[in-house]
Amino acid sequence: GDRELGLAAVRQHSEALEEVRRTCSKVVFDTLHEVAGIEGTGLEASTLRGDRSFVLEAVQLSGIALHDIEQTFGDDRGVVQAAVRQNGIALKWASEALCNDKELVLEAVRQHGMALKAAAERLQHDPEVVHSAVIENGNALEFASAERQADRELVKLALRQGKRKALHFAAPDCRADRELAMEAVRLNGNSLEFVAEELKNDREIVLEAIRQNRKCLRHAAADVRFDSAVSPENPIALHGSQAPIFNVMNNTIEDQTLKVIACSMSGTEHRFELPADATLGDFGSRVAEVAGRKVVFLVFHGNVVASPFDVQKRVVDLL
Repeated sequence: GDRELGLAAVRQHSEALEEVRRTCSKVVFDTLHEVAGIEGTGLEASTLRGDRSFVLEAVQLSGIALHDIEQTFGDDRGVVQAAVRQNGIALKWASEALCNDKELVLEAVRQHGMALKAAAERLQHDPEVVHSAVIENGNALEFASAERQADRELVKLALRQGKRKALHFAAPDCRADRELAMEAVRLNGNSLEFVAEELKNDREIVLEAIRQNRKCLRHAAADVRFDSAVSPENPIALHGSQAPIFNVMNNTIEDQTLKVIACSMSGTEHRFELPADATLGDFGSRVAEVAGRKVVFLVFHGNVVASPFDVQKRVVDLL
């Protein structure tokens, strides 16, 4: 019959189906028979909308097609399941009962984390559902319950998805947590926008953020913005950074030239000649260049680790 002919044509026209996949739900139903080259079969859009077999085919191609048929099939578990497997966002057009179905909601959020928005309130609090959503999309934290948004480990998980707004959706206590803020800006400098206001005046957090993206300096407190040491060119690593370590040793000054040896952890010695008044920043830049890294740790006599906020100090005063 016409329905079988239509479905056969749909399955056989892969290029047409790819075009349908990119269209809105109305196009899926109103023009599918034309796009697939089956015009003239007598198959009407209204007939297609009521044909469960055809609807299943359609939502498997484009889950958002559920939008156009929610009144008829929004409570049909099989149709909704097929839709959310293709596009989790389709959960928003499912019935209230199905949005409260944990198994179905899990399928939706695993396909698209932001489907958590449509989940029943109790499932927005459910640790397994929220965890699955956040793994898929860190920004899904926005739709988690207040208690879940205050869960430090869950917030960390959201941050590790690289979404700069994840911290914005965390509870105020988490946004004011220095450890979480530092992890956030190390993963995405733009997260500086969402840390607690008092942390925007923290030089270490701001420095780490602008090393990821110098443009986010605009989110820092005014006092920090004009601190010369808070620069993406600063070559001295912050505590907790992943950077090579060099021990500074055997320095001499001859004819206004400072000769210094920096030894890597592998035991390789690197010799440098610097102006006698060279700063820690000058020296750090030379060592970082040799190491092929942007930042390095420099350890001076007595196991004193150089601070990135001492870059204007002379090297001779640190030896």
